[in-house]
Amino acid sequence: MQGRKFLRGLVSACPGLPYAATGLWMAWMRIAYDGVVWISAVDSAADIVDDMYVVSTAALALGLISLGLLSHRVSRLMERPSFILASGALSTLGCFVVILVGPLFFQDALTRMGLLIPVYYGGCVLAGLGLAPIVIDCSRMFGHLLPRNAILRLAWAGVVMVGVYFVAIGFPQWRIFGEGPQVLGTVAFVLLPLGSAICASLYRFVRIQGEQRMPSLSVRGLPASFWKLAIAVSVLAFSAGVLQGYGSVYIFDSSGVLRASFIVLFQLFVVGAFAVIAVGADENEPNFARLFTTIMVAAGFFIALAPVVGVSISAFFHAVPFCMRIFEFVLLCLLAFIVYQRRVSALIVAGIAYGMYAAASCLGYAVGAYGMPSLQGGMTAVYVFFIISFVTLAAAFLVFTEKQFKQLYEGVENDSAPLSSLMKKRIDARTDIETHRGKFNIAMDFIADEHHLSRREKEVLRHLAMGHDSTRIAEDESISWNTVRTHTRNLYRKLDVHSKRELTELIERYLDS
Repeated sequence: MQGRKFLRGLVSACPGLPYAATGLWMAWMRIAYDGVVWISAVDSAADIVDDMYVVSTAALALGLISLGLLSHRVSRLMERPSFILASGALSTLGCFVVILVGPLFFQDALTRMGLLIPVYYGGCVLAGLGLAPIVIDCSRMFGHLLPRNAILRLAWAGVVMVGVYFVAIGFPQWRIFGEGPQVLGTVAFVLLPLGSAICASLYRFVRIQGEQRMPSLSVRGLPASFWKLAIAVSVLAFSAGVLQGYGSVYIFDSSGVLRASFIVLFQLFVVGAFAVIAVGADENEPNFARLFTTIMVAAGFFIALAPVVGVSISAFFHAVPFCMRIFEFVLLCLLAFIVYQRRVSALIVAGIAYGMYAAASCLGYAVGAYGMPSLQGGMTAVYVFFIISFVTLAAAFLVFTEKQFKQLYEGVENDSAPLSSLMKKRIDARTDIETHRGKFNIAMDFIADEHHLSRREKEVLRHLAMGHDSTRIAEDESISWNTVRTHTRNLYRKLDVHSKRELTELIERYLDS
């Protein structure tokens, strides 16, 4: 009991802590796939990173899609913090195994036994599989928030990712056994999945204002435009993966790692821009449909130029990864909006859509890293890149167009408002009051428990305590003015108060105690 009270107080004092889970697993991906901080200096870095990316991303995709397809069977399991923690521990174990097969540890012994490749690949599989439930759990968090709040929390996660990444790579002189992997980079590589799981498990102690809605576990709640989005996302991920895998064969050196660090740094400005939009005026509403199309067109343009530029300009091959980092942020926002609007479980939305994205990225990277170098020097590679570029542009203009975007986010069939209306909601509407005033939130909990208030009555009480009138409450809670008045009368009767002054005095007594 004391432990729960401590954790609830911790989340109350640090409301962004659960949402930092997304920043931690994103930082792990950047550390694992963009740099060499966890690889021994005597290793062949390019081959190791290629294998790590392909195998672990394939395992991540398998885990995500499996959880999405088996949502009816695993939904209860996903609600348990112990399962999320176990998933983080599994991923951390896999990362630890990957480190141990290095040349300064057990590489020679495993090579003599013929177990080096199976053990290394096994560690990569565990790292990816363990990350899948954490990714879905993080998507569920953002799916509980209004669009502006989701953007703001994702921006915070982006800041966490950048900070953790640069701390991990910031001390290259600290190495294990002199020529071994970097100390901080190795620690981050191994422990970040577990740290992400710990932060995600704290979300159970976040108080969400508004009536809790049971999400649907049926794919029938998703329109055809959702599947077109998933297909378009997969096409872009495959195309970008081909170029990234192709470039990794030729430009994986110290300068390439440095440019990858600049890409992460530039992400800070991108998430900052989205945060400004989230808290800004209504006229700053972001056009996600146009941004989605722009990124796909830019990726197609860079892919078409790849055989022309060749490998002579290594910086060119970092343009697409930069576009994809922005696209991943946009994709997470779009998936959160679907979960909120459509009331479909994040298991299905994130599991299937992000799983398809990861699978396509893995397949594209494998084609680029293992297949395309053999075509270098001939016209075949040119033709392949032009075909991939054409398919990417076709997906942008034919598969998931702005019209499809409007059908998915504006033409909702249930009682939820369209995205354009939700984006105009106040940044604090239907948010967790605990994020602003922990003591106030605790007082509301005590009052609701002692007087047996319903969930809706509890939310009305919060608004009244903050001085909101019936019109504001009706707007924020998406209910009628008469319904607010009915809840208010029931609330006064249960609390045995007869005026706003008496209600205020009651709340102040609980705050003082």
